[in-house]
Amino acid sequence: MAALLTRPRLDQGVIAHGATVRFLGLVRDIGQPQLLLKDGAETYVETTPYRCEALPAQTAWAAATATSAATADPVQPTATTSRSSRKTKRREDEEENECVDAAPPAPAVRVSEPKVPPTALAPTPPFQVIVRAYGSTPWKVNHVYEFVGELDLTPQAAPDDMDIEWKDADSATAQAKARAIEFIPTLHATDASEITFGHDVGFREDLANPTAWAAAEWAQRLGQPTSVEEMRAQLLGYLTATAAHGDVVVAEYLLLVLLSRVYNRSDVSMPFGHLSLNVIWPSMSASDFAALEQALHALVPSCLSLDLSLAALHDALYFPQKDYDIEYLHPGLLQLPDGSTLLVNEAHLTTGQLDDKGTHNMAALMTLVEHQALPYDFRFYKKEFNQDAKVICVSTTKSILPTTLYVPLQPNTTRDATYSEAQLQCFRIYLAVYRHFNADLGNEGAALAEQWYIERRRADATVGADDLHRLVRVVRLHAVSVGHANVTKDDWDHVVARHALVKARLDGLA
Repeated sequence: MAALLTRPRLDQGVIAHGATVRFLGLVRDIGQPQLLLKDGAETYVETTPYRCEALPAQTAWAAATATSAATADPVQPTATTSRSSRKTKRREDEEENECVDAAPPAPAVRVSEPKVPPTALAPTPPFQVIVRAYGSTPWKVNHVYEFVGELDLTPQAAPDDMDIEWKDADSATAQAKARAIEFIPTLHATDASEITFGHDVGFREDLANPTAWAAAEWAQRLGQPTSVEEMRAQLLGYLTATAAHGDVVVAEYLLLVLLSRVYNRSDVSMPFGHLSLNVIWPSMSASDFAALEQALHALVPSCLSLDLSLAALHDALYFPQKDYDIEYLHPGLLQLPDGSTLLVNEAHLTTGQLDDKGTHNMAALMTLVEHQALPYDFRFYKKEFNQDAKVICVSTTKSILPTTLYVPLQPNTTRDATYSEAQLQCFRIYLAVYRHFNADLGNEGAALAEQWYIERRRADATVGADDLHRLVRVVRLHAVSVGHANVTKDDWDHVVARHALVKARLDGLA
């Protein structure tokens, strides 16, 4: 089995140049096709570089799972020399006879990045790898793949080549930035498979019977058979005691958000299935938010906490931005793997004026919340790429973000509850498996929805189609959470009762 490529193992010299490795990464950017000169032959092969990054916003337990798997991996050096030991920097649209054979010697250890004044560089990026694909590949931006291939630690360009390439550059800063990003490991891929949400707990979409697999995993960890209703009740109790500070209503909506996903799109701007939540917590303190954050981190494999303040909006970059001076797409904070949780803290947001960067950051965040898409800035135009992130916003008043639901939190005094690692593993399996299910509204559910809409419109003319669609979305997720393939009357009645309770709370805030 190929060794898992990670930054610590590379820095410690555990993995050497030419080793067969596997790398779990998120595709950040796709470069232009290039021609490489094959070793020992005067022929060229076409290759496309994919700039990939180690999974961002990974939680501690998910990282520990990957680390334990990496520790058991053997490192298998490759006897042959790297196929990139002779490479060119020309694009495929140039004449073949103009390709330059750049052949720097293959190093035995990782090449250190040159020392550049920090003021001349953007913030140091996370661990990145250039994955070279040969032939046509279906890899997509913002998707996670496990790549297998040969590790190449040769610099992307020799120093002399870089001086020639940038001799006409107007800015020394651009040249310095280019030098830093050139020294990134390369993986010549021979195989790749897409990784979906839940792989951290062993879930695979090709399982013949996911519910039976989950039940077997629960029984193995807990020592007794456990139904989906019982597992849901235990998870709801965990969220109530930890994340929601005793509020079972908020805990239930948190559970539904964690189960939500975009399962279809009618067009670019209309995703189906996603659910975003604004928890309105007037008395929230820093420790309260930290407790919520810690509770979610114990459940999900990737979670990004975003402090929505004027300073953060001015300083950070939320969306990918192309730098044509060095032909590099700078990653954005909101560029996350599908299934990631985005936890937004709006408590520190104050009145003030946003600069141009802050305005674009805010627009990108709103687009992600409402349309589950993230705009990429290519300077001369913008293009939106689909994402699937679970957004939870916590604020002291109603959020400025266009979330699906707004639920005031009413904390209650509860006894401290402790949960074993086995229980937490079962919760993660539950979320991984049941997140991939859908519940059909069915004839019974459609009739109940129609009846509710007619009665509500008769009592309140402000009720519109959006309210009905929102309620249907919630009731379908509730049915999924209890293991129902179709919405039942009990599902509908439960969600309608919760809806009325939340409305009463919102009216109380006014």
